[in-house]
Amino acid sequence: MTIKVAICAPLRVHVHFEAAFCAMRACTALRDAGFEQCYFYVPGTALLEHVRSKIACDALDWGAEVLLWVDDDITFDPHEAVKLVRGALLTQSMVAGVCALRGASRVNVSFTEKSSKVRFFDGGGLNKVDNAGCGMTAIHRSVFERLREEWEPVVIYDKVRVPYYRTLFWDGAWPGEDYSFSRLMTHCGLQPYADTSIHVTHHGSYGFRVEDVLKGFGANLSTVEVDTD
Repeated sequence: MTIKVAICAPLRVHVHFEAAFCAMRACTALRDAGFEQCYFYVPGTALLEHVRSKIACDALDWGAEVLLWVDDDITFDPHEAVKLVRGALLTQSMVAGVCALRGASRVNVSFTEKSSKVRFFDGGGLNKVDNAGCGMTAIHRSVFERLREEWEPVVIYDKVRVPYYRTLFWDGAWPGEDYSFSRLMTHCGLQPYADTSIHVTHHGSYGFRVEDVLKGFGANLSTVEVDTD
């Protein structure tokens, strides 16, 4: 039986011109890798909680085994999408591609093992994380099936759906719907992961990359093992 993968693109009003093309090329790469794939998106809105929840419900109803989230300001090589999907299937969990936040002050994940060295790019791989922003993230169906138990269905886009993505209050702050999702995972006993071998560019005033964040480590760079091509 062919595994179904949903490419989920919560498009907003301002989209980086290459992002949609990357998502469509990911469809081709997944098809070539033997997956059945379908593209889900909601254009022209900034209500990300509703958008992500609607897309997740529609993708799960379609029968997706893995949901691959690709934000509208992310570009990547399409084969990275295949790598993330395979990681989600292996872990039966969420696997985030590590990317730089705008400004390159930090990355979109918080690693669980604070004292361990993290190897990026060549030689990188799956690492446990406490939370993760979406950016480019693959999530196994079983994660949604578990989190469904935490929510009462509500009306989203004129239809009753499960509000999988909702901003929650954690540690005295409102971290956003994507971080809230991963925090809820850990609260429910699920382990999210990040793949540090992934190359992703996060667009803003500049195409921010993990390499830009690592340069800022300065004297603390010994805490991180870095391989760049």
